[in-house]
Amino acid sequence: MCGLVEGFAALQALSVASSYSGQRQAASAQDRYQRQLMAAEQSRQKEAETHLRMRQQDEQESRARELAKVSQEARAIAARNITASGEAGVSGASVDALLAEGTRKELDFYETLNRQGQIQSTAYDREIEAGRKGSRMRMLDFNRPITRPSFANLLIDAGRAGFSTYDFAQRKHQIDTRAEAGKKPFKFLGLG
Repeated sequence: MCGLVEGFAALQALSVASSYSGQRQAASAQDRYQRQLMAAEQSRQKEAETHLRMRQQDEQESRARELAKVSQEARAIAARNITASGEAGVSGASVDALLAEGTRKELDFYETLNRQGQIQSTAYDREIEAGRKGSRMRMLDFNRPITRPSFANLLIDAGRAGFSTYDFAQRKHQIDTRAEAGKKPFKFLGLG
């Protein structure tokens, strides 16, 4: 019957080892999963920033084309005004005032587009920074502490298994002793 106690002890040891191994595997899987989530988030944030920067660049190029178009139109208007005033025989301050007014309107338009570009650039920078902040928060959420098995817990579990085995052995001994006493019904009277 001693084999039963050794079998119970082996089962307890196997249970402790299996539990420790399972905890290690679970911690390792959680670590891999968190790394994958963080890599995916970094990639997502990088793509989002690239997309925003491309939109910003497209808008800047569009403004530059608009400025070039307005500049070309302003030069054409100035040339027509100079030609028309020359053909009409008009010169002096009135022609200079007309040309100055055209130049002022062109500069106002440039300033408006530049101001609009600065506002949009600031908005893009803020949107990118907000995206980065959100991404950092998501990565902090992904990167939660992982419960890893410790040798101290392993020792505690092994100690519990040892006490459990000891308790099992004591109960078995009591049962065996009672069973032996039961075979000799008169032992308690000293007759057996």
